[in-house]
Amino acid sequence: MTSDSRLVLPLIESSDLSDEDRKLVKAILWRDGATPVITTHEQYIRYRRIVAELSRKYDAAARNSLSFIRSPDGVLLTSLEARMLAWEEEGQANNS
Repeated sequence: MTSDSRLVLPLIESSDLSDEDRKLVKAILWRDGATPVITTHEQYIRYRRIVAELSRKYDAAARNSLSFIRSPDGVLLTSLEARMLAWEEEGQANNS
């Protein structure tokens, strides 16, 4: 999420939306805000740590389910993995 979208989170939480609608709005914000491109090795390590935490939180079957992939955690996990892969393909993961 971008910093702008983080300003909106308290509004979403205090809104009169159902829990399911709140989850949908948050997932959309993750998609629209996108995960920042990795620019430093420290950022890559941080992303890797978050991916590991999410992977421990959900088993493999859950992570492969459509409902998880569409969830805020699923969107975050997918976007982090995509950014990490791009960084690795550029050869940056081991060079920084």
